[in-house]
Amino acid sequence: MIHELDKIDDWAIGADESDKLYLFVFDHMPWRDVAAHWAIMQMKLQNYVAFVLNKDYMAFLHPETDFTKFEINVYCADQPPRAIVRQVEKYDNQLKKMRYPIKLAIEYHPINE
Repeated sequence: MIHELDKIDDWAIGADESDKLYLFVFDHMPWRDVAAHWAIMQMKLQNYVAFVLNKDYMAFLHPETDFTKFEINVYCADQPPRAIVRQVEKYDNQLKKMRYPIKLAIEYHPINE
């Protein structure tokens, strides 16, 4: 869950690309306090990026594979505001500019539907 800042919520290895690691953030919180929610999300995303860049995944996920591509997907139970989607897109672009092999995306996945 998003409030567990030091935890990787879930992961998967690419079915067609065995050198790709997918990391998932599950965001169950409502967007009532956008600034506080965004601050928590930023911390969680920074931890995920550090997890990739420091190759921490090798210690417990799949030690014999040195992945070359990574995708971090944030699944929100509550519709994220457009401004937050833009912030995530901006962060994704920053990662590309730094030539990090990390793609970042945010999606709305309602729990009750």
